[in-house]
Amino acid sequence: MNELPPPAFPRHAQVTDTGLLRRLRAMCAAGWTLNAIAQTGATTAKTLTEFARTRTSTPAVRGAVLTAWDQLCHQPGPSTHARRRAAAKAWDPPLAWDEHSIDNPDTNPNGTRRPGVSQRWEPSLLQHELAFLTRLGLSHPECLHRLGLSTGHARQLLTPPPADPNTRHTTAA
Repeated sequence: MNELPPPAFPRHAQVTDTGLLRRLRAMCAAGWTLNAIAQTGATTAKTLTEFARTRTSTPAVRGAVLTAWDQLCHQPGPSTHARRRAAAKAWDPPLAWDEHSIDNPDTNPNGTRRPGVSQRWEPSLLQHELAFLTRLGLSHPECLHRLGLSTGHARQLLTPPPADPNTRHTTAA
């Protein structure tokens, strides 16, 4: 009896078409073009475009997207155009997704704003998100737009409150 070979991506056994599309868009948001993603995944940009249009994958598309994801998701791509196009479409970058939730259609990305859902920002999280989006090549106004913040609100969140002049500091004797 012949044994079947192990699966190509055993740690990604529960990958959904939703997760594949999120991964593809996230790589674009990080600055990777469809051509670069396709080349890394040993497929064609036309194949990836067709998948994005139909949202129906084949084993070949699944393997291509996962191969590219494993190699590209933790580094910024060279294409400013891809980043800007993805930002205009509000596609979320790779770090917005947790590996355990990216395939679940009911989950939302981390650190991004959705219409009708208010986001409570802690200064340290906001600083982290701004630094990440800046490293991806977005300008400060683009970062704030992406995070759903005005310049004034961001400044208010990032500026420490003034010291209360009525507070007296005493030292122990």
